[in-house]
Amino acid sequence: MSDATSSGRTGRIRLLLAAAVGAGLPFLAYGIGLVAFSGPVSGALCPTAGLECLPFLGGLTAGATFALSWALLALTGVRPSGRVALAGSCATVTVAVAAVALVTMLRVTLGPLLPLAIVPVTVAGFVIAAAVIKPGRT
Repeated sequence: MSDATSSGRTGRIRLLLAAAVGAGLPFLAYGIGLVAFSGPVSGALCPTAGLECLPFLGGLTAGATFALSWALLALTGVRPSGRVALAGSCATVTVAVAAVALVTMLRVTLGPLLPLAIVPVTVAGFVIAAAVIKPGRT
């Protein structure tokens, strides 16, 4: 097997692993958000439980999700996992903003499918990040 074929196959596997991590992140973020916004965690961190708590608890959820994506990318062997996690998170936000703009422009209503629409957005963000960032050491 030539080096070009081997590196192409490795590159595709790297993209598939990044896509798998991206596909799981919305569900992890949802679980983290449930824990952060409910019960004793929310009461301890933000006793007023008003809208002023939203940025803090949302940031906590985003930070925990980023840390988990970094760990999952490292466990799956996508290197450099920290840079791919950071770029994947940024690319996800960029793709999400573009998707919202497109949906708004086309006047499409997603209704109950809206929560599931985030999965392809995070997959796209992490695949873009893994494709753009050169493989290497963490």
